[in-house]
This record gives sequence, structure tokens and C-alpha cells, in this order.
Amino acid sequence: MIETAFERVISALRSQGARIVETRRRDQVTATCPAHDDHDPSLGVTDRGDRVLIVCRSNGCKAKDIVAALDLTLADLFNERPTYSKPLRYVYDDGRTVKRSYKPDGKKRIEQENTEGTPTLYHLAQLRAAPLHREIYLVEGEEDVHTLEANGIVATTAPQGAPSFHKVDVSPLAGRAVVCVVDRDEPGDGWAAQVRAKLDTIVAPGSRFVRAKVGHDTSDHFAAGLTEADFEPYEPPTVTDVAVERSRRVDLKPWLDGTYEPPQPAVGGKRGDARQMLYPGRWHTLIAPTTSGKSWWAVWHVVAELRAGHTVVYAHFEEADPGGTLDRIRMIAPDLTIDDLIERFVWLDCTRRWKGPGEFAREIPKGVALAVLDGINAACAQHGWPVDKPEAVGEYRAHFAAPVIAAGGTPLSLGHPPKARDRQDERHGYGSTAWLDEVDGVGFRLKASKESPIRRGRHGMSSLHVVKDRYGQVEQHCSTDEKASSEGWFYAGALHVDSSGAQLEVYCSAPDKAAGNDVQRSQADLLGDAVIQVLGWEMSGRFASTRSLENQLRAAGVAFRRETLDVALTILQRAGHIHWPEVPSRHPRPGVIADSGVLLAEKLGRSSASQDQKT
Repeated sequence: MIETAFERVISALRSQGARIVETRRRDQVTATCPAHDDHDPSLGVTDRGDRVLIVCRSNGCKAKDIVAALDLTLADLFNERPTYSKPLRYVYDDGRTVKRSYKPDGKKRIEQENTEGTPTLYHLAQLRAAPLHREIYLVEGEEDVHTLEANGIVATTAPQGAPSFHKVDVSPLAGRAVVCVVDRDEPGDGWAAQVRAKLDTIVAPGSRFVRAKVGHDTSDHFAAGLTEADFEPYEPPTVTDVAVERSRRVDLKPWLDGTYEPPQPAVGGKRGDARQMLYPGRWHTLIAPTTSGKSWWAVWHVVAELRAGHTVVYAHFEEADPGGTLDRIRMIAPDLTIDDLIERFVWLDCTRRWKGPGEFAREIPKGVALAVLDGINAACAQHGWPVDKPEAVGEYRAHFAAPVIAAGGTPLSLGHPPKARDRQDERHGYGSTAWLDEVDGVGFRLKASKESPIRRGRHGMSSLHVVKDRYGQVEQHCSTDEKASSEGWFYAGALHVDSSGAQLEVYCSAPDKAAGNDVQRSQADLLGDAVIQVLGWEMSGRFASTRSLENQLRAAGVAFRRETLDVALTILQRAGHIHWPEVPSRHPRPGVIADSGVLLAEKLGRSSASQDQKT
């Protein structure tokens, strides 16, 4: 005979030496709870037919802790243990299917199928068939719906969890008295806030919020022998980033009378042409491989905001120790004092899973200017969100980006592209385009320079590209390489990290077309001008090797460091001012001034020798 889940739990309790008290009901016992020092039996164990419900009535121990103390997993609470290959399935009236399965370590996994269209409520037909005067119970999960229905109560829920509740069609609840049953945990608070904002203008008088008197959720409450009359009153929190239902009509007058002005980038570091690249209150992402300078670019923005007297938050999902980031900040900006950093730089502990948007929001100070969310991949893995699925983007945005925006700040997320070489140039960076679709600021990409990579003790660089710009105010100041533009990549400049001197320098140069005469320019840019001048004036527009160019520059009285020359040549090549003819490997590599280099030489005030030859 196959062992039921109820029998399995009773057997485990006996093996642990728990005290078990029989009740009048054959489907229920009370036992001492194995998850805490319980002398008076307080653990209710109820057979639900296909599964067993367990609830600690005295200490409120969580089910996962109770089963762990019994050497079981959450999957063991079901007669047929749900697995990846055989999950529990909850089918909605519109065909959407929610699947719940458990990993071998007992951790729960939620997936969905048939997700096209607007999400609808669970068991919608039963809801619509209920008399209008009857209360409808709205709960957080499908299992709680089944518990309430087993007790003769009309109930419903919505897929996708709290972060996406604002997307659900709740119109069938209009005019009805709704009882919202909130789980006793942090995600429950976030769910309640979302629900109140969504239902505020459509439900009937008499609607209310309650929560379980005993245990964690609705099922625990009923497993303890209680009824709907025993629910406790509850007042949900308010979140400012959830819009209440209101008229969807948009006033078009600003767009028609010419008074509309798109947002302007005004946050973070200033590029070589004094332009900033982050929109206030918008979500931005930077996807880049390791060693391309991703963290340096983020810290460069952090320093700019700290110097401006603003507060910055740093949530690092890959590093628990703030030491490395603080070292970078102090190397770039030795002028920032310890008091500056203690007062205005907030480092969040991300070593454990965030319980919900509410918990993260409480750690974000009001008026924050910038929040760096370092490690998209790690954050999704920590919270069980498959990074290549659109659902992960919604969860991530609701948990981390939305609370920052609600506090008045600008979120900047950092992530790695897929490791596969043939996927390095995907604009969105992951398997789901939603990582760009959901971004309402700018999506950036960094590419390390092969000739001058960022390394300790030298001057290195990476090219910065814009792959998505919601308002176009950053993209319009990028260079217009025809091939790159057709593929959605716009060159926005170069990130320079120069550690070859006594003090480390980090800056972002502008594309050649964006730089004006009055702009502060980098040493590599200035050296590039000198290279063009020497090439055009004294070397007939070409050089036999980098060594010969070095000698000619020194002969012309140009002072430079070898590392800076590498960077300058890379910048000139990317701007189309010089090009490198193909030569056999291990041969000296000659260079030739291009037509745009001739024009640059003329712009610098003197016609080039190569142009004289053409004339």
C-alpha cells in the first residue's frame, strides 16, 4: 500500500520522538512542533486527501522549517510528490497554466504556460456565477482558493504573484464586496499594497483586508480548525509606485501645442563633451563581459553623485564585502572624506534573498539620486527567477528598480551577457528581449578594446554603446556608424581607466563628432591630435610601424606614455582617422592616415602632407 503524505508526516514525528495527541477527527492530530522547543503540543497536522497541512499554533514556525526538522521537504507534504517532470498544475479559464514543482532540495519553483494576453482571475466562471451580494475571497495562491472552496466559500486569485498584480484584469470584481486574505510575511504586505491600489476604485463598500489568526496563510488558518469568521482585521501599507485605476485618457495638448519636453539625462558622470547619460527616475542597464570595466563605469557615476552632495545606494548581488567598491571610489575621488561616504553612501547586504519589494523599499532612503544594482544574473538566480524568461524581468523590476524610482532615484543595473561567443552581441544581453523592452531609460553595452584593454598599471579603454534609448536624448549625441546603427548599436564614447600614473583616472570620452573646441579632452584625445599632425605634416600620412611612429613623435617634441599612445591609436582607428593594412603575423604593422584623418588635420589648422600630395 502506498504511504500517504499524512502517514509520512506522522511517521516522521514518531521517529523524532514527538508527542502526538489524537483528536476526535481521524484526519487530524496534534503534536509537539519539531521546529522549536515545544512542551505543550501545538502542531496541527491535517489530512486534506491529496496532501497534508501542518501549522504551528504557538510559535508560528514556517512549514519549510518544520519539514526540515523532520528530515522531509515541502514536496513530501503531497501524496504524489510534485517534481520537475510531474508538477502540480493549476489551469485558469483562459488556458493559462501555473505549474508548481519542487527541486530535490525542497525549494519551490513556479512556472507558467500559455501566458499570452491579459492575466485573468482563477476559477473565473465560479466567481461570475456567484450572487452579487455574496462576498468574494481574494487570496495569494491557488492552494488557498481550493481550501476556501472546500469550506463552501467563493474564492479567487491571480497568476504571477504580487509584483504583477497591477497587470491582472480584475473587472469581474467590480461592485462586489471583496475580502482580501493576506499572508503573514513580507511578500504578503507587498501583495496587499498592490491589491488595495488595484481594487480601490472598483469594489463595493464592505470590502476589507484580513489575515490568518494562526499560521502563515489561509490554508494554515483552516487547518487549525478555524473558519472565515476567525480571520483578523488587517490594514495594508501604501506603495507610491503602484498606480490606482483611473481614467486612461491621455491629455495630448502638450504634444500638439509644442510644450512637451522629453526627459533630459541629468544623473551621473559627465562625458568628455560635458553631457550626462542617465535619465532621472528611469531604469537603465549596462550589460558587459567581465574585465570590460563595468564596475568602473558604475563607480564613475557614483562618484559624480557623491561629489554633488547626493545619496547613492549600492546593492551588490555578487560581492558581500563593500571593500572593493569603496577602494575604487577612494582611488577615483580621494577628495571624498570618510564622513561623506558614511553619510551618503549606502551599501545593502544582498547575501540573503529579499522577501519582497516592501523589504527592499524600506532600505532605500527618500531622495536617493542613484542606486547601482550590481549583478542581474546573480539577483535572478538568488530569487529563483529564470533570467531568460520575461517573468524574471517583471519580478526583478518590481523588486529592485520600482522601489528606487518610487523613492525619487535612478536605478542602474549591471549584468553579464551569455558566455556563448555567438551571443555576445545580443542587444538585450540575455535570452529574453524583455530586458530591453522593460527599460524606460537607456540600455548600455561595453566592449573591451583588444589593443588597449583595461589592466592594472596602464591606460586601458572600452567602447561604450547605446543599444536602447527610450527618449533618444542620449542616442542623438552618439556617432552614426552606418553598420552599427542598422544593428541597433550607437557608439557613445569610450570608458578610460588610467592607472599608469600616481593617481588613478576614470573618465568617459565623447565620440569625435560630439566633441567641441571648448570641451575638456583626455590625454589620449590630445595625443591623437598630435599623432594626426605628425602623420600629416612630417610622415606623408603613413608610418611603417608603431615603433617608428614613437620615434617620430619624440623627435617632434611630443611627450607621451606608451600606454596612452595605444589608447590614442585605438580611438583614432575607431573614429576612422587611421586604418591598419593587413600584414603577416609577427611583422611590423604599418598605419595609414584615412580621409577623415586628412580632414581632422585640416581642422587642426594646417593642411596635411598627404593632402598636398593629392593636390
